[in-house]
Amino acid sequence: MTVNSKRGCTVCIAIAACVLFTGCGKAGPRNCRISGELTLDGKPVRDGAIQFDITKDGDVPGGAVVIDGRYQTWISPGSKTVRFAIAGSREGLAPEDETPNLCPPKYGKSPPQIEVLKSGVHDFRLTSD
Repeated sequence: MTVNSKRGCTVCIAIAACVLFTGCGKAGPRNCRISGELTLDGKPVRDGAIQFDITKDGDVPGGAVVIDGRYQTWISPGSKTVRFAIAGSREGLAPEDETPNLCPPKYGKSPPQIEVLKSGVHDFRLTSD
């Protein structure tokens, strides 16, 4: 591979990354990189998932896998209702495997809401009581 073809390949990858992470054009939402911790009773959630539901039309939902208490994802800015799934093992959280969700029911009845305005950290510290 020549120097020019390597440089061209690098430029193409950079452009693709910019389009992927910034949306399409000025009218589209700019995605935000959020990350954080998910704990239950002070202990990191070993396996789980977080779902960021939309709160208004035109917004885009998102989600992330939680591994050893940490998650990271890109989501559109705006208000989000946050839902949690906590597995008792590494077998997963797919509905067909019937793995019970160990998340305390109160978070399903009254899920927290967050406002995503820019990239940043959003920690969730859940309690059983």
